[in-house]
Amino acid sequence: MVSVFSHKRRVKLQFFHPTIPLPILKKSLQTTSIRKPLNFIADSIEKFTEKNKLIHRASTLVIQIEMLSDLKMKSINQKHRKKNKTTDVLSFPLWDFINGSEISLPLMPETPLGDILVSLNVLLSQSNEFLLTPLEEFYHLVFHGFLHLMGFDHERSKKDEILMEKKERELIRTLKKIKNTNL
Repeated sequence: MVSVFSHKRRVKLQFFHPTIPLPILKKSLQTTSIRKPLNFIADSIEKFTEKNKLIHRASTLVIQIEMLSDLKMKSINQKHRKKNKTTDVLSFPLWDFINGSEISLPLMPETPLGDILVSLNVLLSQSNEFLLTPLEEFYHLVFHGFLHLMGFDHERSKKDEILMEKKERELIRTLKKIKNTNL
């Protein structure tokens, strides 16, 4: 497991990776080089939540991210969504939000938001399909999963789909600004 904090320590990411190195695991996603990208993600989420006034607590938000095989992802997708196929990302929120509106969060030093599961196989396939690097697709999938943790849901309605896509683009723009200032 790799843990990183955002700049102001308002976001903590815990990254779980396959214990057996998979041959398809690209160098850009190996543990030795994942810290900096995770820091970029944590800082982007921190700025996004501040700008959108999504979190009004002083505690650190904790998000767990785990890379899975297609087989494991398919099994989890079947169990929780009754869909007998793999998918790119699944999110399991611990709190009730609707489009980022806070319902209830306890005041704790660290507040777990939930888990984001990413299929490594689908990530690599989609990066090829969308002409992105695996790392760029990883950013996109983690941001997509984070928005689901915050209650955004593109499957609820067309209006919510448009709103979620807008928020994803905002997170990607924030990430690009952070990366450019850290060159």
